[in-house]
Amino acid sequence: MGDFNGRVGNQRTPWEAHLGPHSDHNTNRNYNGQLTLELCAQHGLFITNTFFQHRRSQIYTWYKWNNLEQASQINFILARKSHQRHVIDSKAMPNIQVDTDHRPVMLETRAPHQLRNSDIHYQLEETQRGRHLSRNRNGDGENLAEKCEKSPRELYKAVKAVRQRDEPFDPTSLINDEAGNPLTDQEDRNNRWEECFDGLLNFGDSQRSQEPFSPGFPDEEEPSILEDEVRAVVKESAKNKAAGTDDITTEAIQACGDVGIKWLTRVFNAAWEERAAPDDWQKAIVIPIWKKKGSNRDCEKDRASPC
Repeated sequence: MGDFNGRVGNQRTPWEAHLGPHSDHNTNRNYNGQLTLELCAQHGLFITNTFFQHRRSQIYTWYKWNNLEQASQINFILARKSHQRHVIDSKAMPNIQVDTDHRPVMLETRAPHQLRNSDIHYQLEETQRGRHLSRNRNGDGENLAEKCEKSPRELYKAVKAVRQRDEPFDPTSLINDEAGNPLTDQEDRNNRWEECFDGLLNFGDSQRSQEPFSPGFPDEEEPSILEDEVRAVVKESAKNKAAGTDDITTEAIQACGDVGIKWLTRVFNAAWEERAAPDDWQKAIVIPIWKKKGSNRDCEKDRASPC
């Protein structure tokens, strides 16, 4: 919510999910308006005060102090698409006595239905044994709604305690080559895995876009990534997760404080300006997991699980 200083215009294509039919139709989209729509598309948001039909005074959020005929819609309230059904109304508030040329924007919502324990059922099908496991309130599946509201991690632990494996995880130590012959040497197996996942996960030259990068607004100076933006992302990053190839966890970055934020901001801005990512960003630790279809020695029968 705030003054985005962006005019989104009335051209909805291809932004129908994020821009409503009742935006300011008298102005064209500017650079900040384009950035606002890209922000909505990237994070699953929509501009609430463009989805409701109102009179002119409730659409425009800015008026020139000495000419009320010169007005535009540059203040928005953004909300997640998943919450759109809870939004009842959103509009500018005219005739508010405040010392500014902007008008406040109001959002009216309805409270979502509260989750109840009696509405939650955990059902797990064991396909190979042909039986169903249903638990409701009892044992490890008790009070899942409370755990969901209190802590997602506690909910995950409760569901994990209920879950039953069909069989223990026991990956095979032998795999076959393309001709179906078993590979016994460790180096040959590693090369076979690399060959299989390289074709599965990496794009070939024919699939890569051959068009050079061209900015949507070449005459506008692109904004740099701000330290506050990086700090907010690091703060919201998931914790207790495995590190990648660099062995750097979220907790390690957070422990660096402002020094780490400044270092990350410099790296991100360098990658953005040079239109190139470091080689380490293009690497991942991949764990093969058998799909339980066909032979577990066939690499094509495994799915790649990056971590």
